[in-house]
Amino acid sequence: MKLHAAVLCLCFMLVGAASQPVGARSGASASEATKVRAVLLQEVEMFNRKRWEPAWQMYSRRIRSHCSYSRFVAAMRPLRNTTGPVTLRNVTVRVMRGRGFAQYRIVANGRIVGGATAKKPDVFTRIGGRWFDDFDADGLCPSGDRPR
Repeated sequence: MKLHAAVLCLCFMLVGAASQPVGARSGASASEATKVRAVLLQEVEMFNRKRWEPAWQMYSRRIRSHCSYSRFVAAMRPLRNTTGPVTLRNVTVRVMRGRGFAQYRIVANGRIVGGATAKKPDVFTRIGGRWFDDFDADGLCPSGDRPR
């Protein structure tokens, strides 16, 4: 059960090296989708290198306000030890206004261990020209939790 929960959390928090092109409908959207994809790639790099502070900073202030750094690390460290390095496959990013929606499959040790789908995408938000991961409920620190 703990491994299942860890994989579910991983699905909403991490991504890896993408093997598919970014999906977008216009030049402006393609540029913004590329920026969202870059955040995904940075997140997985930080996860794989166990660089928790930079990874935590990639989340929106809204998320960080109820998910303290110490809580984030306490959740990520055992997850990384369980999965080892991860990558992503079949990445698609769609941008609508200031929101980015990513779909992908997470791969660890050659096996698919989770992902984000069209019905439950990884959600990003643009703040001041920068993109931040802005996952909602079901992550390691669900939105209803209070800061610690």
